[in-house]
Amino acid sequence: MTIGQSHVINFVMRGKKMNSNSVGTTSPTTIAHYYYLDRLRVFACVAVVSSHVIVNPKNYFNPFGNNMIIIYDFIRYISCYAVPIFLMITGCLLLDSDKIISIKKLFARYIVRILAIIAVFGTLFNVIENYFLTKMISAQSIVHAFFGAINGDTWEHMWYLYVLIGLYLFVPVFKCMTMSITQAVYQYLLVILLAASCIFPFINIFIQFDFKIPLTSVYVFYLFLGLYIRKYSIDIKMTILLFWCGLILIIIGTIINNLLSDKFAKVLIGYTGIGTVCISIGIFSFFKCKMNQPINKFVKSISDCSMGIYILHMIFVNFIVKYMNFSIYDSIMIVSFLIETFLVFCGSYFVTLVIRKIPYMNKLF
Repeated sequence: MTIGQSHVINFVMRGKKMNSNSVGTTSPTTIAHYYYLDRLRVFACVAVVSSHVIVNPKNYFNPFGNNMIIIYDFIRYISCYAVPIFLMITGCLLLDSDKIISIKKLFARYIVRILAIIAVFGTLFNVIENYFLTKMISAQSIVHAFFGAINGDTWEHMWYLYVLIGLYLFVPVFKCMTMSITQAVYQYLLVILLAASCIFPFINIFIQFDFKIPLTSVYVFYLFLGLYIRKYSIDIKMTILLFWCGLILIIIGTIINNLLSDKFAKVLIGYTGIGTVCISIGIFSFFKCKMNQPINKFVKSISDCSMGIYILHMIFVNFIVKYMNFSIYDSIMIVSFLIETFLVFCGSYFVTLVIRKIPYMNKLF
């Protein structure tokens, strides 16, 4: 299973009819495989795992003094590009006019499977969390764990799946919008979504500018943005400029967040931050421009397992922190960080491979 297309089905990359960004030759009706999306998944998965490895211990330990907080926050905020990348891949694929998704298929193959993942693994995570706290497992705790998962009360990284359900519900509408839209109107749509999600809330910090546009969300913005970048190439110089601008803005936002207030930094960092938007566009566009060559089986395998890696990696992270009481900050931080990230990533990957061989469970990943 991959994060990007349905996030819950075995991934067969579908794109538009072969164009300058497609590899190989094909007939006019053949669907191209976009190899850069596989690489983006792997890249984003590494960011998710590494960010949780470094963030999670801070919730349970007092790892460092104020002089290290800025470095910690920078790593946390720079990793925020992962979720936008996943959403952009989703939009790139699901909003494709060549990909026909009926409402019946949308619910049967996409939404129901996301709900199944929430029910199965959300419940499992709640049971594990309860065991960490009480060292006990009972039938009653399992029932409570199930209802907690259904209500959205489970490990924090599962929030992404609830967002996906909401986005999937609007996919048929969004597809109709993108089928005949011109580039100019598409750009207008992105500007409106970006302003409503990021700019207007920031302005409201300083003046009473409580102007709101209904039905807007930064996650919807990223969904449309993915298809836009795939359809309309961004110049490589602009791509590099956006990346470095994003990086600089995230550094500035991190400093502001520590020295002043997080409300002033929100316009630069986090999912709604301009810095995150710029660096996400830069990464996505760079991979499209420079990394669309055929991939090897190992990279394809990791890409196929990206959903499993995302879901399962927190089992390893929480086991290390909450059960073993180990913090990367208790030793040489950079060495412990790299080793734990590698072990968590590999563990999540191999467990996902095993699950993909289990009947019925393999339909989730």
